[in-house]
Amino acid sequence: LRNLISTDQAARLIYEIYTRQAVSRKYSTRMAYLLTRDLRPEAWQNDPYNGIKGFIGESLPTKIYFGSKVGFTSKHRMDVAFVRTLDDKAIYILAIFAEDPAYARDEEIFPKLSRHVYDRMMVLNSQ
Repeated sequence: LRNLISTDQAARLIYEIYTRQAVSRKYSTRMAYLLTRDLRPEAWQNDPYNGIKGFIGESLPTKIYFGSKVGFTSKHRMDVAFVRTLDDKAIYILAIFAEDPAYARDEEIFPKLSRHVYDRMMVLNSQ
């Protein structure tokens, strides 16, 4: 059993949360805080349910603003994230849902896709 929302819907929800429009400004801010992840390895490596390893945040620089919500079963791997560099050169939302046991077991595909998107965003925004 998995959540039936689409990547578009997940990305829209994250957008609404981070633009403080999901519900009231106060509660949108609280939700954004709860989704915030510390990407420094020492902050997450000892937690087996960390939401970083094998997901969008693992391959990103540690000094960025990052918020995410992951989902994982033996048949699915899902992640939606808000990414913002501290200099605001790149601000984006990335949603990846993979529905196959092979993806559920693959801890490298999401970090690789994420790093590719991050690198492209940095190139595009430096021109």
